[in-house]
Amino acid sequence: MKKVSLILVLSSILCLSCTNYDYGPTFSLKSPETKITGEWKLTETLIEDRTNILIFEEEKNYQYSFTEDRTLFKTKIESDKNLYYFTGFWSLSDDKSILMMNYTDREMNIISKNFEILRLSADELWILDYNFSKNNSNQRVERRFKKL
Repeated sequence: MKKVSLILVLSSILCLSCTNYDYGPTFSLKSPETKITGEWKLTETLIEDRTNILIFEEEKNYQYSFTEDRTLFKTKIESDKNLYYFTGFWSLSDDKSILMMNYTDREMNIISKNFEILRLSADELWILDYNFSKNNSNQRVERRFKKL
């Protein structure tokens, strides 16, 4: 009887802890909200699965901070060493597969962006932006971050 109970408990933990991200991890004891909390720095950008240096150079100076209370801080360090802060809120979709960010830009416009989460581990975040448009052509842009 104890073995059956143990098997049921372990099975429930495994089912509750499995994720549906394309690039894993497939098992985690931490919730997605816990893993995403912290400061993140962009390490790579890809367009249609190919490294793209142009977008990376445009966005490499941004740092994102996700707090437990769902506050979002987006910081940009300009070449003249000036800092720009954008604040807003973040959330995850019910199935934890979409990262939603809402923040204000320099002109106080409200920006809303949704990203598909491809990978979310303790130190890596890969997100996919299907709605990125440059030169009037929609492209699949993936951004990869490391936790600081």
